[in-house]
Amino acid sequence: MARPALLCALLLACSHAARKDVTPALAAEAPEAAAQEAGAPGAPPLSAPEMIEHVLARTTFGARPEDRQHAQSVGIAAFVEEQLHRRKRCAMDR
Repeated sequence: MARPALLCALLLACSHAARKDVTPALAAEAPEAAAQEAGAPGAPPLSAPEMIEHVLARTTFGARPEDRQHAQSVGIAAFVEEQLHRRKRCAMDR
């Protein structure tokens, strides 16, 4: 009887100390490097507006003009970080 309780206590203690967000920040030049790496050999590189459209298509449920403007102002890497680490909002936050 004591063994399962000890195991549960140990698991609880270990999970409490575990870091929840261990994803490293995305480097600012990472989107451009990934686009160059993923492109077909000899294909022209994507322009900045094309890269923004691609990121918006992959990370949103439909690009809005505000999203385009925001991604352009903060940069693609920062926009992706924001999408990955969005704070959940509830009705009580308003």
